[in-house]
Amino acid sequence: MNKGGKAGPPVRSEDPTAWAKPDSMLDYYQRLKRDVFSKTAKNSFLVLGGNIFTQGLSFVVAVIIARTLGPSDYGIFAVAYIFMIFAIDIADFGMEKSFIRYYSLYSLSDQKKADQLFSNLFALKLLIGVVLCFTVYLSSGYLAKSLFHSPELIVPLRLAGVGFIGGALLRFEASFFQATEQFRKYILVNLTHSIFRIGGLSALILLSIVSIDNSMLLYVIAFFSGLIFASYLLPNFRLSFPKSKEVFAQIFRLSKWIFVSTILVMVETRLDFFMLGHLSTREEVGYFSAAWNIAYILPLIIVSACTALFPRVSRMLSRGELKTYVKRLLSFCPLIVPVIIGAVFFSRGAILLVYGSEYLASVVPLQVLFMGYSLILLIVPVSLVLYSLDKAWAIAIVNLLELSSHGIANYFLIPSHGASGAAFSNLIVKIITTVGILGFVYLYLKKTDRVVEPRDLCAEVAEV
Repeated sequence: MNKGGKAGPPVRSEDPTAWAKPDSMLDYYQRLKRDVFSKTAKNSFLVLGGNIFTQGLSFVVAVIIARTLGPSDYGIFAVAYIFMIFAIDIADFGMEKSFIRYYSLYSLSDQKKADQLFSNLFALKLLIGVVLCFTVYLSSGYLAKSLFHSPELIVPLRLAGVGFIGGALLRFEASFFQATEQFRKYILVNLTHSIFRIGGLSALILLSIVSIDNSMLLYVIAFFSGLIFASYLLPNFRLSFPKSKEVFAQIFRLSKWIFVSTILVMVETRLDFFMLGHLSTREEVGYFSAAWNIAYILPLIIVSACTALFPRVSRMLSRGELKTYVKRLLSFCPLIVPVIIGAVFFSRGAILLVYGSEYLASVVPLQVLFMGYSLILLIVPVSLVLYSLDKAWAIAIVNLLELSSHGIANYFLIPSHGASGAAFSNLIVKIITTVGILGFVYLYLKKTDRVVEPRDLCAEVAEV
């Protein structure tokens, strides 16, 4: 990898006493203002802006491809693309979050060990990518003909296998900039492949060669262009593999609960659409989809905040630091009330503006979805504490409760209330999330005096 930058210096967390109980309401608001304009808050807004812009570019590209290919061909393209993204998510095995957590922690005292962790995991992801690529290539005929009943999918699926390598490595290199809190580079890396998609799609349109295969090839090349750019920005690393199977076993022990959480969340977030389609009408699915598309801005805010906060929380080594962090987050709770009121008040106007009067049935689902997501605006960032305490299994348990309660609530509410029932089911799940996360955080902050030191994953490395 080319030398293009250096890892950011370790950032120590602030004095645990910095957020003592305020003496007055004025003192409270002064401290609140300080946090709003803190470096972490600025990073969160920076990441949010980058995410919105990147999502916007992706949306534009998807719409243009859909309109150019038509419903039938776009359906084939969408299957191959979703297959590729799903493979990237599943085959990660939770390694990205594990890497961010432990790289941030190792870099406090042993930068060489942190760099070795990056090299080990990069090599492992490359190996997984190559194996999966060959597997998809060999099985693409069977998958296309027998599973999807579309022989036209053979080439797009093979391209998806190649794209998996570029996409997985690109995401992992982006996680390095997240771990080192170099968020401008993090945003640039994510923007690069999105901008390349726009430029490449423009070229395909000018040459009149937009097709299923060429559109899929465009996404694959975009991933690799982003990977090359990210590799240039990285400091020099020498690819290295752990010597023994034990090191791979240790890596898996770090990430297995994160992997379980990932699977549970992937199923839970799509459950409303599946169950609406099964228990209700297509119109209700459409109403809920319209509401969810607008409400998605709140999950985007949550993801952006966690992106900025995760490496910083991972460096917190004492109960005092973690308690201070939780108190600071929860001090923003009063600000959620106007968010909910505003969401309820403006939901009707938002639906009319974006979708028109035929989607007025989406107003109530949108209002309820906004309420649910507002509840976890602060709770999801609070849950990062459990990673620092090495209690990722607790998050997996909460995710399991979310999935099971979501299914039960949908089963009873969707048949009689349609899209609104799915939205209220979502709200119930968010309440369970809030109670579960706060319960586990309180329990383990009360018990723990010091964060458990991570295992030494890099004791044995063989450089190649």
